Amino acid sequence: MRKIQAIVTGLIVACGLATAPISSAELTPEQLKDLRLKLQQQRRAQERNADQRAGAQGGATFIACPVERLRTEVVSDLPKPWWQTPQVGGLVETRVQRIGGDPTLVCAYRGYGGTVSVMRRPPRGMTCRSRDGGFSCR
Repeated sequence: MRKIQAIVTGLIVACGLATAPISSAELTPEQLKDLRLKLQQQRRAQERNADQRAGAQGGATFIACPVERLRTEVVSDLPKPWWQTPQVGGLVETRVQRIGGDPTLVCAYRGYGGTVSVMRRPPRGMTCRSRDGGFSCR
């Protein structure tokens, strides 16, 4: 848990939300929203860079699912006395699926008695096939 807190604190400082390390518990909802937005922007930039490198190499590229085990939790505000327990589940399936008419790489994890999926678009100009733990793209 301390390692996770250290990572969150480092991200808070790296994203410019604080000039000195602070606990994530000290953040306002607006600061947390800003942190999520900046992290999403950084992730998209990293994906674009990886996509460009993969395309430049010309060979098959393996894109792994983002994590081995996925932690899921309800983020909706629940009225008291209701609560929810976060769950952690392993990868159960990878597939290429059309979402909104576009091919999408889908990693499905165990959760809540079924599956919980995370997804991304394939690298620009590449066709991908499902493989154990991820996707092979050309």
